[in-house]
Amino acid sequence: MSQLEDFIQQRAESRQGQASLILYQLFIITNRIESAFNRDKDELSLKQFMLLILVKILGQANLSESASILGIFR
Repeated sequence: MSQLEDFIQQRAESRQGQASLILYQLFIITNRIESAFNRDKDELSLKQFMLLILVKILGQANLSESASILGIFR
């Protein structure tokens, strides 16, 4: 078994370990999505795109408030 498989097997034995594995998988998935989106986009990143969508949805919220909701700062 590889070191990664050993690590996963050890973590999967506890509830806290299972939660950390789920977060790890979510992190990998979101990184892959962001990389795929950004690959061909020179002018706009995925985070910038999401920020523009949020500003549109919220209407009156300013850019700083919208960025704060997304957990990013300008």
